[in-house]
Amino acid sequence: AIGHGSQQSSTVSNNTSVGYHSMYSNTEGNSNVALGMNSLFLNTTGSGNTAIGNAAGNGTTGNYNVFIGYQAGYSSNDSYKLYISSADAQGNLKDLLYGDFSTGDLELGQSTGTVQAKNDFNVDGDATVYGTTTLSDTLDVSGDATFSGTATVTGASTLTGAVSAGSTLDVTGATTLSS
Repeated sequence: AIGHGSQQSSTVSNNTSVGYHSMYSNTEGNSNVALGMNSLFLNTTGSGNTAIGNAAGNGTTGNYNVFIGYQAGYSSNDSYKLYISSADAQGNLKDLLYGDFSTGDLELGQSTGTVQAKNDFNVDGDATVYGTTTLSDTLDVSGDATFSGTATVTGASTLTGAVSAGSTLDVTGATTLSS
């Protein structure tokens, strides 16, 4: 423990904390790593958490979480979660990436902005896309593909399963559709 009040209440010895009041309330939680002021501050019994950033995982009491960034997962009480977060220009907390290790669910992006894959993007299962979608190069989907808005696909495409577009589906290039 390094930092004023770091592991202030701890009764176990196999945690690592660096920063003012990091793991301040921990009493029984073990195998945690907290780097940053107030990181894992309210954690009392949660184990296996990793928190990097100012107040990352501040309020968690869960287990086996990963918090990266300013106030990432600030008030999460869940277990097996991933938060990569920071504040926007107005100081509002924004989750860039959220995941659930227990279900395999992964959320990328926010309600505004652009999510861009620089290389191949493969979907093994169903794909649901909200808003306008522009896909260049190759699109391969094994499962159902649902586009709620306009979808434009340029390049070779293979879609196995049901395909639906809420508005328009424009495809240019070699296309294979089967269901």
